[in-house]
Amino acid sequence: MRCPYCGSSRVVWDYEKGEVICVCCASVIDRIYYDASNTLSEELMERSLRSNSYGGYKNYPRLKSITLTYLKFLRKVSRHKGVIVDNRAFLDYLSGKRPHVKILKREFNEGKLRDELINKVINVINKYPRLKSRTDRAKLALALIALSIAKGDSVHNVISKVREDAKLSTTHVKRLIRLVMRESSFLRDVKEIVLKSN
Repeated sequence: MRCPYCGSSRVVWDYEKGEVICVCCASVIDRIYYDASNTLSEELMERSLRSNSYGGYKNYPRLKSITLTYLKFLRKVSRHKGVIVDNRAFLDYLSGKRPHVKILKREFNEGKLRDELINKVINVINKYPRLKSRTDRAKLALALIALSIAKGDSVHNVISKVREDAKLSTTHVKRLIRLVMRESSFLRDVKEIVLKSN
């Protein structure tokens, strides 16, 4: 979670007031209300509140474990440049609603998504289930690969161009090229789009 005012990712949660506060600029970013009665019995909760308060921050066992897990995860991710955590996906993962997939998002050249030709190819990608299930970054790479192949570029040029634009590894790009080559009807559709645009 980032502060919308200063952009810092250093935030804390005040358990007593239910506020998410930025450490850098001290602004209240969000309010999160946690009903501990759903997870703890009344007696256990009273004991917990009496014995485990520290400076206004209450210690709820389940909530604390989720927060600690989240903070550990953020610490690991913060070492990597250009990685963004999808907070909603992470909380769904912790609650067991979804698998540990697409929690991390990486930065890529989003300006390419505004290109009309690439948007047409991405619309075609959405017709093919094997291709549709990919991340936005991989869909951009698939569109760039398909357009380059349709225009007749060499595979080596395709790899270097896609690596720069989608910020993917060479191995990932090669895997996507093989996937595109297997979808011959997809390539035909992309070639039709290229011919219509010329």
